[in-house]
Amino acid sequence: MQKAVIFDMDGVIADTQIIHASVASNMLRDVGIVVDPDIISYKYAGVSYPTMFREIFDQSGIQKGVEEIVAKTRSTALKALQETEIVPLPGALELIQICLENGFATAIASSSRFAMIDTVLNKLGLTGKFHAIASGEEVKRGKPDPEIFLLAAQRISINPQNCVVIEDSYHGMFGAKSAGMKCIGLIRDGDFDRGYPADLLVKNLHEVSVGTILDILGQ
Repeated sequence: MQKAVIFDMDGVIADTQIIHASVASNMLRDVGIVVDPDIISYKYAGVSYPTMFREIFDQSGIQKGVEEIVAKTRSTALKALQETEIVPLPGALELIQICLENGFATAIASSSRFAMIDTVLNKLGLTGKFHAIASGEEVKRGKPDPEIFLLAAQRISINPQNCVVIEDSYHGMFGAKSAGMKCIGLIRDGDFDRGYPADLLVKNLHEVSVGTILDILGQ
């Protein structure tokens, strides 16, 4: 039976979520809205820029300017990724290789745009290591909607029930479960009490093995 592991990218493969959060925080400060990067990561990790900024603008009573701040944030974040050293998260590169060596199909389902995904994969030497990539720019509804995960599964021709998603955000975990997939939640701060909708929570990807994945799939 074919099986797959679908990886989120920012906050799972690479410690790039802080880059997105810092850029977004600076963009918001420019329009008079103060939101700490840690708060952005906590509330909006895995959420697309348009959805995030629209919600923050609505809460702040700002009626227009979402499209402009989204475009500026995208270009600034891409430049930051290109100019910053990208560091893989502990166990990420090893787990990807283990999956490939053991016959799992591998895919990425990331809210980031293709240019950002390509930049990170290239810097980490992961270009060509995934059988499919699904980007947030391809779907109408971002996480927590399951659309991006179902797109990834479709591209690798594997039934969702045979897919395990590795996610670090509540929204991503919720989307994976809504897609009918199993989910491993990477919670690096060890705070497992938030009610994350995952089948297994881990602090480090070194905790995930082939046996772990098969157990979650019930195989």
